[in-house]
Amino acid sequence: LMSPVQMASSNDEERRKEEKPVVSKEDALRLAKELFGKDCDASKVSSLDSYDDVNFRLHCPSDGKYYTLKVHNGVETDNPPILEAQTAVLQLLAKAGLCVTEPELALDGAAISKADSAVRGPQKRRLLAVRLLNWVPGTPMSDAKVGPPTLSATGAYLATLRSKLDQFDHPGAHRYHQWDLQQTHTIRPFLKYITTGNDDHAVAEAVVCAFEATAQPLGCAGKLR
Repeated sequence: LMSPVQMASSNDEERRKEEKPVVSKEDALRLAKELFGKDCDASKVSSLDSYDDVNFRLHCPSDGKYYTLKVHNGVETDNPPILEAQTAVLQLLAKAGLCVTEPELALDGAAISKADSAVRGPQKRRLLAVRLLNWVPGTPMSDAKVGPPTLSATGAYLATLRSKLDQFDHPGAHRYHQWDLQQTHTIRPFLKYITTGNDDHAVAEAVVCAFEATAQPLGCAGKLR
């Protein structure tokens, strides 16, 4: 049986599907203008992949910069500390000199704004959180030629990132989330839905069993970071 916290997390996952924003490119341009004062080029708007939210890449001719407009789903909108924690950690890392995206302030001076938006589910419309972040140009490692220099630079960056995160804490960073790898064991009730007919179910169950036998005891003993 799932605990009340686990049940709430599962319910949140359902809500994320029903309260995922439905935002057009025209909506994105309007939100950038109304909330952040950015008059973006309609010919350079592109939608970006996202699981629960909706993201757009925008270009603002007046400053020559690219931005990511992010409209959050209903669950995160209703939990401001989570978004505040994301903003705070990005600001910390940027201040430390790491190359990360940073939130742009809205016209009212806030890093997190809100706007009425259509959503997927029966609720049809609701108020959702909206953020604008500066765009970090580059090539994903999956598309790049990776050799020793790239791996070395990546290791150094991740080590610095880890060091800076050790200095960070925020109430919004402390929450139960079923996607947290520490909660791998909580997906066991969902294994029954793997009905592909091949060995997918057995593989998934083996992973959960291995986690319960090895990683979970270490986590409970405080031996995992």
